[in-house]
Amino acid sequence: MVQPIKVVTIEDAHPDLVRRELHEVTRMAHYAMGQVWATQLLPEHFQPSATQAFGYQPRTAKHNKHKRALAAIGQAEDGGTSPLVVSGRLRRALLRARHMIRAYPTRVTIDLVGPKYWKYRRWPGSPDMVREVLAMSPRHEQIVGQAGDRGFEAALRMVRSSRRTRKVTTIGKAA
Repeated sequence: MVQPIKVVTIEDAHPDLVRRELHEVTRMAHYAMGQVWATQLLPEHFQPSATQAFGYQPRTAKHNKHKRALAAIGQAEDGGTSPLVVSGRLRRALLRARHMIRAYPTRVTIDLVGPKYWKYRRWPGSPDMVREVLAMSPRHEQIVGQAGDRGFEAALRMVRSSRRTRKVTTIGKAA
């Protein structure tokens, strides 16, 4: 299943840029944000400490006991301690995939392709795994924001450098 991630930005204006240039610069900043999230921050969702960092729904004692029992016979990865990992299919699918990152002037969309089961809730009260994978900690918000700032500045430098005109020297006959 494909699950998009969306980051929305509200823009006003920039004193140096016309609207078309501002859209291009903002699009490039959004792409940088999506790239950082997909490559650097997504793997942190599958660590055992992710429950505290992202505020995952607590798993029941029965569920945790079942995961530990599966881990004891080698059918659960990470010793049954990671909240989003039992067999590892979701983690492998999300971390090995080449995510399609589409950036627009107002948002970035990242298509996450995972196993069919991760999008559906099987019974009432079960954790919403999609929401948990998409959760952002304050640290992640800061990192993604900084990546957007760096991407914006880099794109702005490119636009400004493309505006410079070359000094043309003509060589002519002496009078």
